[in-house]
Amino acid sequence: MTPIQVELSDVTYNAANRAFEARATLHDGGIQHSYACMIEGPITLAFEDAAGRLSRQAFKMHRMAGRMRARGIHPYVQHLLSSIVAPTHLAA
Repeated sequence: MTPIQVELSDVTYNAANRAFEARATLHDGGIQHSYACMIEGPITLAFEDAAGRLSRQAFKMHRMAGRMRARGIHPYVQHLLSSIVAPTHLAA
């Protein structure tokens, strides 16, 4: 059995929320699962510590994904959705 691998990308610090944000991709049995992760912490938090906490959150989300449960919109996902700007099309 191959261990689950995690890859963090787009790691940023959101000063407004005082939180690190990242996209975590877990490679599990040849299938990729992506999760939007966010952990609160000061900007002075060591990157290794932030990455470890983001990875643990992704693993937790991955374990929970297979369970039957009510699914609401996570506050972080809701934040991402609210920040999407609809494209503007110019008439030719």
